[in-house]
Amino acid sequence: MHARCSVTSLAIRYFTATERLSRSTWTGLCDREKGVTLLTGPGGDVRKVIAMTNILCTHDSGVVELAVLVEDAWQSRGLGSALASFALEVIQGQGVRALTASVMTANGRAMRMLRGIGATRCSQPGPEVDFRLDIGSIQGAGTGAGR
Repeated sequence: MHARCSVTSLAIRYFTATERLSRSTWTGLCDREKGVTLLTGPGGDVRKVIAMTNILCTHDSGVVELAVLVEDAWQSRGLGSALASFALEVIQGQGVRALTASVMTANGRAMRMLRGIGATRCSQPGPEVDFRLDIGSIQGAGTGAGR
């Protein structure tokens, strides 16, 4: 999937211009002690990955960080929003009290995705924008996520 993403898409996801992930970065994303990586394929077929959702542990106990990468050809179809909603379902009942995300200000799609799940901007203007969603504010409300 990363090979099919533009350098721009990779740069706004990883905050650096890169054409591919290093083995150590990929290993870190797949380390269950550091979080959960979910792969998405068309029709559920993960032999052709079109999106990756990372729910990563932070240094703050009970707080996770969300990051989503959708292959360029699948962007602007609502997939990122559906994956963010699904990530909320995944963390329900897991002792998570807040979800955070940092996005580049140029990444309007990610900012809309985060607002769509109820996250609010919590940083000053700059090249990066931080969002936060307190999980207690959505308990029992349902996420409306579709699979």
